[in-house]
Amino acid sequence: MAVEKRDPASTPVQAELLHRLLDLARRQKEALQQGRTDLFLDLMAERTRLFETLQAVAGAGRRPFPRRELAGLVEEILRIDGENAVALESLLRDLGIEAGRLARGEAGAIAYLHGAAVGMDHGGPILDGRR
Repeated sequence: MAVEKRDPASTPVQAELLHRLLDLARRQKEALQQGRTDLFLDLMAERTRLFETLQAVAGAGRRPFPRRELAGLVEEILRIDGENAVALESLLRDLGIEAGRLARGEAGAIAYLHGAAVGMDHGGPILDGRR
């Protein structure tokens, strides 16, 4: 069985990248708590670039970090990401409910305006000021 060699200098670089990923996960959590999905998505793009760098540091075909040395950082990132996923699901569910309410409200407003334009009583338009 071949033993995987690691460049000892890569571990501090990987640790720094993981610390930055952890910071971004925390900032994403704050963004969701503030309802700032725009910021959340901007931070996601930054995380994607950072993760690609982390993979490049590790080298093709290998795990992006030494499991034992940096496991605590990875566990914390995954814990916060799990919390963020729950918060994002809740936010999306709330947005779906609100979108439904808005659609129903818009339909009601359109129906009201249509009724006002054609007249709901038999004497002519409701908004006609000649009455």
